[in-house]
Amino acid sequence: MELYQAIIERRSIRNFKPSELPKDTILKLLTAAINAPSANNRQNWRFIVVTNKALKNKLVEEACEQQFIKDAAVVFAMICTVPGYEIDVALAAENLMLAAWGEGLGSCWIKSFNQEVAKKLLEVGNEEKIVCLIPVGEIAELPEKPARKPLEEVVTFK
Repeated sequence: MELYQAIIERRSIRNFKPSELPKDTILKLLTAAINAPSANNRQNWRFIVVTNKALKNKLVEEACEQQFIKDAAVVFAMICTVPGYEIDVALAAENLMLAAWGEGLGSCWIKSFNQEVAKKLLEVGNEEKIVCLIPVGEIAELPEKPARKPLEEVVTFK
């Protein structure tokens, strides 16, 4: 899939088919993530790959009961290892989501979750922060693409 097409067509998926992702696909998505830009190339991130069903169910409880988390083949926890570099992790997350879309997989950015409990569940250090959770899997239902504001409404040329 062409990159621009993936950027324009990607949308959040909240309905996954029961499936597993091959390890090489997971590694391909993570390779896309680590190739994101970061401030001074510091790469202050790390990623936890969750495939354990019981752990995914516990994450559902801490993420406002967003049930689709447990249906995803994998959930990526995108972690900032140094305070202040959360945007770098967000760039890595976008790379991962675009790579997933390019592979015909769905994903969704999740920011609503109990940070402290999720950190304990995933054994994340006190100084670290989970920037987001990204469930990824085979798309069961493709929702309509949400409307976007027109360029004229959000862009100013000076």
